[in-house]
Amino acid sequence: MPAFLDKQVRLSTEDAKETRLVTSIHWVIEAVNGQLKNRRALNNNVPNVQIPYIGDYVKIVCEILNAFHPARFNNMEDENVIAQQMLDIVKKPNYLQQTLFND
Repeated sequence: MPAFLDKQVRLSTEDAKETRLVTSIHWVIEAVNGQLKNRRALNNNVPNVQIPYIGDYVKIVCEILNAFHPARFNNMEDENVIAQQMLDIVKKPNYLQQTLFND
């Protein structure tokens, strides 16, 4: 969950890093949601009588996308490396801030 400013001027370094991590993950989810919304079956209003079936519609569209469209990410090894790098960056201390406040 991104941090909120409670009467602060800016986020702490840790909160800013965690917020960037959440944003990078959120972008991937929104890209897939956008791909779903571009389908004709899901980009318009749905009549109330079809509401009980909307889950089935979404499932069918997702299965079609998975079957006939290229994957957004092809190499799982690279994904794991990138994910680990992102987690490492969040844990890494801010050396510039330490230098500025210690001198």
